[in-house]
Amino acid sequence: MNASRVIVCLLTLAALGCNQIATVGRDCQDSKCGSAGDTAKNPADCGTPACASEPAPSADTAPAYSCVGVSYPASRKPLDIYLLVDDSTSMFFVWEATRQAAAGFFTDPASEGVSIALRFFGTECDAESYAQPTVAMAPLPMNAPNLQAAFPTAPLEETPTRPALQGAIKYAREWALSNPEHKVVVLLVTDGLPEECDSTLDNVTQVASDGLHSSPAIPTLVVGLDAFGDFLQDLTAFALAGGTTPFSVNSGNPADIQRALARARDAAEPCEFTWTQAAASSIAELRLQHSAPDGLQTVLEAVGSEADCTTGQAGFYFDGPHDPHRPTRAVVCPERCAVFAMPGQVALLTGCSRH
Repeated sequence: MNASRVIVCLLTLAALGCNQIATVGRDCQDSKCGSAGDTAKNPADCGTPACASEPAPSADTAPAYSCVGVSYPASRKPLDIYLLVDDSTSMFFVWEATRQAAAGFFTDPASEGVSIALRFFGTECDAESYAQPTVAMAPLPMNAPNLQAAFPTAPLEETPTRPALQGAIKYAREWALSNPEHKVVVLLVTDGLPEECDSTLDNVTQVASDGLHSSPAIPTLVVGLDAFGDFLQDLTAFALAGGTTPFSVNSGNPADIQRALARARDAAEPCEFTWTQAAASSIAELRLQHSAPDGLQTVLEAVGSEADCTTGQAGFYFDGPHDPHRPTRAVVCPERCAVFAMPGQVALLTGCSRH
């Protein structure tokens, strides 16, 4: 068992100018947005910096366009998660809260349609054993009863993080190869640093990096429980190697843990969208629009290709095989992905022009 009860988490939404640590739980009131200088207004806002829902005004959020053509509702690329849960004995004091949080996460309406496979840590040092999930990949909410029933009554295992993550990434990669239209990620939930089976921060970080740079790429997301600041930099480096930032929970409240799981899910949501009918319009007249539940709309222009996302004209580009005059698939540039990954409706607008 891992004697150090850890971890931490920070949520960086660079596209919106947030660069401070965000946590879920008792320290939430101190979460800030770096560029906006705003403090989270109440504990319910914790874990997401205040500026995530209050972006600075820009030409994209202002009514700078008029569109007179057809609007095509867009569907997000399906998300599949291999959930890798630490059930080492150090999890004893937060285990019931974790079980309740997971149950809430599985039945959360916002999780509907997300597919989940589940595996727990164990005593095995063979990575192949972790490439076999305890519960097979299947969509929520259909898979929720199987996932909930699989949680052991008490955590009695160890923390062999390296082989566990190796096996999880192997499974996720094979699943992605069989489901090329899906985005597949690993979500690691843990309260301790790597220890058993020769696991170290360095070699686990390397495993996460290898997963991210494999083909297809498999990001690793990290949710840390009962965080202590001593390990902030270590866990941040580990999560960054997997292509994400860690999400921390510094309380034993099931609602806080569920919120961290939900934010990890939302961060993993693909920024790739499709629509069933081909859009007959020139690229210059196309816009991609995100409409948030609070009514805020963000509208992006198309750029020529992924390479153009770095030119300062960040928007979206068309990807995949298609008639260039009738595209059916779009990818949002990384600089704007944070907005389009949030809850809301996405549509392709045609016949658009600047005011």
